[in-house]
Amino acid sequence: MEVLEYSFDLVRLGTLAVRVTDDGGTFDLSIAADRELVHRAVASAVDHRGATPKRIASLEVLATVLEDELNDRTAGLGAYTVTYDPTTPAWYTIAYDNGSVQLDFRDATVGAGGPRLARILGLSSAAELDAASHASTARPYFVILPGAMARTGVKADRYDAGVSADAPADGGLYGQISRFRSAVNKDWIQAGEDDGSIGEVAFDEPGTPVHAYRATEQIPWSYQHAWDHAISYKCVIRVDDDHPSSLPEVVEMRADGLVFSPTFTGADDYPMYSLEYRTRLLARVLPVEEPPADPGTLRDTLPVLASWTPTSSPSSVGGQADPFGGTAAELSTDDSAIATEYYTGVFAGWPLVTATPYEVRIAVKKDAITSRFPELHVVRGSAYAFIQLNTQTGATTIRSQSGLAALSATAATHPSNSGWWRVTIALTVSTAGSLTVRFIPAAGTSFGAGSSAATGSVTWHPPGGLYEMP
Repeated sequence: MEVLEYSFDLVRLGTLAVRVTDDGGTFDLSIAADRELVHRAVASAVDHRGATPKRIASLEVLATVLEDELNDRTAGLGAYTVTYDPTTPAWYTIAYDNGSVQLDFRDATVGAGGPRLARILGLSSAAELDAASHASTARPYFVILPGAMARTGVKADRYDAGVSADAPADGGLYGQISRFRSAVNKDWIQAGEDDGSIGEVAFDEPGTPVHAYRATEQIPWSYQHAWDHAISYKCVIRVDDDHPSSLPEVVEMRADGLVFSPTFTGADDYPMYSLEYRTRLLARVLPVEEPPADPGTLRDTLPVLASWTPTSSPSSVGGQADPFGGTAAELSTDDSAIATEYYTGVFAGWPLVTATPYEVRIAVKKDAITSRFPELHVVRGSAYAFIQLNTQTGATTIRSQSGLAALSATAATHPSNSGWWRVTIALTVSTAGSLTVRFIPAAGTSFGAGSSAATGSVTWHPPGGLYEMP
């Protein structure tokens, strides 16, 4: 299936907004008017020299931006996932994994940014939407589905050597200068449909009539819109999934092609209109390589909360959604302003040996709470380290340590779920034996400092892992 997607600039369009209600309450989300967005990721796009052109380096993916904003703002216990898939009528899907979520795009609620975001996502702005998952009901703005598939005549990439081109001199006057090589051009003829009503094109069928100047609720963005948009030199991503060997291309219209002029190219029994795209090839979107498998060998694990021993009576509610799609996570609470409440686990099944690198990994759910900061402690004999985590930003700090070598601590977005952090503690030990770990739901009220007065809750995944590193 061939798809044409156009970048869109919020400086030109204005802010995007929505009011969200979930299990954590109601909040207004706004995406500021200083970003240039696109439906499809182009981060891996490179030009003929293997570099990412400056022209597209600043493009951000709407689904990623929206997902990050939702997860940063919610006070709920769930995580949001936003996906874009042009191969299905769903297009955009916004899902929440902890109950129903209400989206309100109405102008009266959040202003003009609400209907604007709804149109870009292909969602309705007429009323509040209430469900655990929301999917597009119309094709999003800034997307074109050519009416006739596999009928695109593509001219080969070309550039001219030894050409002359107009260029300004220091004094501002233009003159002809010689260039060894000009920009790479990419031209194609895009076939359209017969001269019928745009309303005859159903949502579940591909295509936008090339000749049509108008749009409807189901086909919201016509070729005329696209041409007007391209005049502002917005990028176009051309994807031809009918030919898997063909890489998606990022192009921009050339000045000599910025004329909306449908041409009759069909036969009497099959009338058809076509448009010629005259573009400059900016880059090709290379396949994104699968992330490498996690290094290290899993030596021991603490599979459930029962593998951990509570100290000072922390409380925990099980059955929470975990980063792997199950319900093995725990919502643990320290409600004492006097004593520090925590859980202790021991990797007894694999005693550590000296001078061998190890990693302890554990998953902690992202949230926006900054009134408490959880900690992980690792202890081997008299050696120890206290690692504190900011669950909002993923920042970590080694608050206190003694006797452990090659010590480091990081938190990165979990590879299995973007709503979670994977905290990794690297270390070596100087005395052999079992490693003890502690999980403290609320170790401090100020990041980087410990306090027994801290209280609060955090969602975590007790099956921590001990890995022996190569």
